[in-house]
Amino acid sequence: MTSHNSLNPEVVKNYFIQAGFTPLSDYVNWDTPIKCLCPKGHKRSTTFSNLKKAIKKGTRGCQQCGDEARSQRENSQALEEARALFAAEGYTLLSTEYKAKKPLDFICPNGHKHSIPLIGFKQGARCALCVGNARKKLSEVKQAFEDRGFNLLSDSYKNVNTKLEAICPQGHKVKVSFLSFNKNTKYGCAKCQAAANSGLNSANYNINLTAEDRAKRDYNPANKKWSKDVLEAFNFTCYSCGDDRGGNLHAHHLWSYADNPELRLDLDNGVCLCNKCHTEFHNHYGYGENNPNQIEEYLGQFSLID
Repeated sequence: MTSHNSLNPEVVKNYFIQAGFTPLSDYVNWDTPIKCLCPKGHKRSTTFSNLKKAIKKGTRGCQQCGDEARSQRENSQALEEARALFAAEGYTLLSTEYKAKKPLDFICPNGHKHSIPLIGFKQGARCALCVGNARKKLSEVKQAFEDRGFNLLSDSYKNVNTKLEAICPQGHKVKVSFLSFNKNTKYGCAKCQAAANSGLNSANYNINLTAEDRAKRDYNPANKKWSKDVLEAFNFTCYSCGDDRGGNLHAHHLWSYADNPELRLDLDNGVCLCNKCHTEFHNHYGYGENNPNQIEEYLGQFSLID
């Protein structure tokens, strides 16, 4: 019987060639990898024993070829799945190949030609042209700004998250995405919004404070820390209605700030209220001589939390 180590290198070389492989290094022994090119030109290393096992099993003998074949099978199956899903809702699939996350071209039941990733279709998304969510043209975006009195300065538009420069009706130069602009239907301009919610218009404005007290409160790091600690203690959730939107919450003093300087930084003297509830509370009870009984009474009358 011939030993593995006594095999003629030429015999091994011919075996590789007959299997469609091009040897790049010489045979040393049964378990020493031989550098070679597979029939598709992939550079790899394999032992004579492993190649013989692969050929015997009817496999390709090249991992990269095997991965590509498996990926091709999976993509083919996904394409057929997509074709069936689209057809079930009257869509005609135009794409002839599938790649993960790559949009598939289709014609919807209303005749629109568009595209969507398969995962999006599975999650309920449909023809963007039908529902009006298709990517806007620059002219359409410009018109949307002009309809609200803005002058769009940017001359290019990529998507809803693209920052656009514009002049608001009050003359402020703003930089805002089309997504944020549409969400903020009341202002669209951060400077206008800040002006509309500061000073006398702020839910935190207390007419009983002197200018000196107001300055000390606004610029005192200890007050800012107290406010943050109160919000954290209430898990950033309005004690009255349950609102937990960021930037919409206030730390309210149970015993009024102006009348009780010794309790201003007492964590137990605070409660978290949203902007709406905070404004509503002070509109009802005023800004002086506030006390915990008022909060309990307010919660009993106005709270949305059982």
